[in-house]
Amino acid sequence: MSTQAPVLSLAKIASAEQWTKPTKRWMFVIELVWSNNTATVIYRDYDAFFDFQCNLLDKFPTEAGSVKGTTRSIPYLPGKVLFNANSKAVAEKRVEELNEYIEKLLKLPSALLDDTLTRQFFAQQAHDQTPAQGAAAAVIGDTGSSSPGSVGALSVSGSRSSLDTAVPRTGSGSRLFSRKRDSKLSAASAPAVEEVEMTDNPLTRPATTAEAVEN
Repeated sequence: MSTQAPVLSLAKIASAEQWTKPTKRWMFVIELVWSNNTATVIYRDYDAFFDFQCNLLDKFPTEAGSVKGTTRSIPYLPGKVLFNANSKAVAEKRVEELNEYIEKLLKLPSALLDDTLTRQFFAQQAHDQTPAQGAAAAVIGDTGSSSPGSVGALSVSGSRSSLDTAVPRTGSGSRLFSRKRDSKLSAASAPAVEEVEMTDNPLTRPATTAEAVEN
């Protein structure tokens, strides 16, 4: 008799850490609660989110709205940033934006949530078991309660995280491209940050991390 795998019930980015090893990047600390009342913590950088999103759009063209006559249900991901991508201001803004993305993602049909792509993205990986917190050069939010296999700010009972440190949007800029969906020039969350967001549309998006390596 097979045992059904637990389903992801709640997910919340509790904080972000700037790791310096093996490369300098912001890692988002994501606290997860599953349907069997177990709790886990995973660490993902923006490139992981971007690659996951592109793969999801490619695998589910109907839900991506790529098929004529269909409406997109897969949520939009904040676009890639070309300038100051590793700045604290960009990371703070993304905490809020990625939490909105995750919240909408969990409302998708079970066919997408139970798909291997989604399960692998939220599954614990080697770096989640031994996070490089000692290599963190900067931290956004309180990471003191989060540790591998435990959840601090997001409890099993379902209460929301108390972390609300993300910088809200102060406005939006003009369209950068006339093509579809997410290509836009957006106002930065701080005057010192200049960012150009690039699309998650598979027709116009830049290559995923894996594709870039292959090329």
